[in-house]
Amino acid sequence: MEELKGSLAVPLIVVPTLATLMVLTASGLVDRRAFGPAFIAYVWGIASWGIADWNARRQLRALWPESGGMLGERRLTVDDDGITSEAVTGDSGITTGQYSWRVIRDVTEQAGLTLLWLSGPEAVIVPARAWADEAARRDYFITLVRERIAQAGE
Repeated sequence: MEELKGSLAVPLIVVPTLATLMVLTASGLVDRRAFGPAFIAYVWGIASWGIADWNARRQLRALWPESGGMLGERRLTVDDDGITSEAVTGDSGITTGQYSWRVIRDVTEQAGLTLLWLSGPEAVIVPARAWADEAARRDYFITLVRERIAQAGE
């Protein structure tokens, strides 16, 4: 079984707890009859956390292919229907994404990036280097996107 990066090995988690329970039992702070159920409950909790973590990672890997299909160079095409995003290089499994003007709710500029905010907590990110110059980005693209967002909202 392959160890997940960033995960602690089970003995590094369970052994200190076992030692702590043994010390507390020896000192009389924990009743000897409670030692077994307390340890089982702790191990069950760690196992539940591990299963939840594994499941979350499995779901993320299903959504985000190893090739990083959502990252990398992409080509944006703007038309009357919205914005289409296409992968420029590699076979990522996710080659295109289409965003209607109705789902783009705002456009902002931050730290050299143009952010096209979608109808959730996600954005299409366009770096400043995608433009020949600042005037093309600000005067053409941002103005066009704001106009289209306004038209879609009517």
